[in-house]
Amino acid sequence: MWGGQQRGKSAFVWLIILILMSPVSLLAERLSLAQILKKCASYCELLSNSVFHFVCLEEVEERLFYSARRITYYRPTAFFKRHKLLYDYQLIWKDGRITEKRILLEENGREKNIPNAHLKTKRFKHKKIIFGPIGLLSPYWQKRHTYRIIREERLKGQETLVLEALPSPSAQTKHLYGKIWVNLSDGSILKLEWKQESLENYDLIQNLARQFRAKPRITLIAEYFQEKKGLRFPNRFIIKEDYLQK
Repeated sequence: MWGGQQRGKSAFVWLIILILMSPVSLLAERLSLAQILKKCASYCELLSNSVFHFVCLEEVEERLFYSARRITYYRPTAFFKRHKLLYDYQLIWKDGRITEKRILLEENGREKNIPNAHLKTKRFKHKKIIFGPIGLLSPYWQKRHTYRIIREERLKGQETLVLEALPSPSAQTKHLYGKIWVNLSDGSILKLEWKQESLENYDLIQNLARQFRAKPRITLIAEYFQEKKGLRFPNRFIIKEDYLQK
């Protein structure tokens, strides 16, 4: 009788293992890393060779956060600073030429109307966010990165594959790299999250962190959920700058 019970338990354990393992196996059979990178390269070629006039309201938010482990009379446990900007943004891409214009509409809740405005972020500058995928996944840049699959993830109702891109050992140029959320259906890019170490002025950030005796934690994210004629346009871009005191 004991032996029969033991066989039943073994069968149950094997059933659980098969259920847990089968989705990963099916994913591995359906898509290889080389196949998904090829789809991403095709999407980047489509984006690069298209002609468009992109107009949107661009909301930019900078956040700086400082925290301390110990409470003292002279130093608060934390303080938070926010800088918010709202622009009327236009980008024209035609015949390999880019024209980017901004009208500043609002700053920190105060109405403005400044044509041909510069981007007034205090520490980080960004431009041409729409072409972010090209800098990571175009045929040219794929030769200068190494990639790995992190996981499969459902993002805002869409099936994605999360990749990590790192500069190849032979890469000479300083450039942004990080995580990529790839739409499994067409290879388009839904989200980018760049690593702080890839920022152009990261050495300055480290120097500032040492002054605060803190550790930097910079968040830099772009999302591309506005879609038109197979192209994805940015709907959200976040820069968040934290310094966590040791």
